[in-house]
Amino acid sequence: MVYSHSLAPTPYTTPQRCLDCTRTVHSLCTNLTEQEIAHIARFSHRTHLPHGSLLIEEGSPAIASFTILSGTVRMFKSLADGRRQIIGFIDAGQFLNGGVRCDEANNDNGTYTFGAETINTVHFCRFQHNNFNPLLKDFPHLGRVLLTSLTAHITKAQEQMLLLGRKTSREKIASFLLHRLTLPLTEKNTTDSSASDSSFPLFLPMSRVDIADYLGLTVETVSRTMSTFRREGIITSSGHHTLRVTNIAALRALANGQKTSAETSQSAFKANV
Repeated sequence: MVYSHSLAPTPYTTPQRCLDCTRTVHSLCTNLTEQEIAHIARFSHRTHLPHGSLLIEEGSPAIASFTILSGTVRMFKSLADGRRQIIGFIDAGQFLNGGVRCDEANNDNGTYTFGAETINTVHFCRFQHNNFNPLLKDFPHLGRVLLTSLTAHITKAQEQMLLLGRKTSREKIASFLLHRLTLPLTEKNTTDSSASDSSFPLFLPMSRVDIADYLGLTVETVSRTMSTFRREGIITSSGHHTLRVTNIAALRALANGQKTSAETSQSAFKANV
């Protein structure tokens, strides 16, 4: 099972829709020629799911991969007793294949190693594996793009192990915000007319419960740390699910395990008391 409801994919994506997409979303197909895009369009379905929908069911047959066009997906691992851990978020322009576990003995496509569900309305292109795998033979550079994407996921997993094992709560949240800030610009943060050279809009579609789960913290710790960041002038609230980073240097210092000027001043004050 891949979809949690009966919403069927639209007919095969048209080449023009693919071309329009590559002009607005940095995705798997961005650097392909018009001829290559026209060919790939024959094997992709473009559709959408509302928030809270199951896109991938952990352990189900791995029959498709996805390119996210807009919206955000949460990835998670589950235990038999119902407990689960959020292991990451996938945003517009990123490729999602479900971490396929192959069974060479049965010579099949394997199963998805994690689940994925939509946080908000998500538009995506769906590639059936029996159609997509031959495309990699026809377009070798498409395989290189996928390899780059998979390498980025491995690097992110290594960073997450460091974050969970060694970083403090302040460092964890700073790292998370900094990572979200470095994602490709989307409509959510490019149309903000109040942006300035010294502050950066940051869209957080996920709840604080999701953030706490992902970072291995309690919701209370996330809320308390965010409030501290506001008092220190590192971030400000800018609207629903939106923050503004007003001190990028301090945020980067925290993410790298360094003290901010506020922390240094506070330590000096305590030393003199």
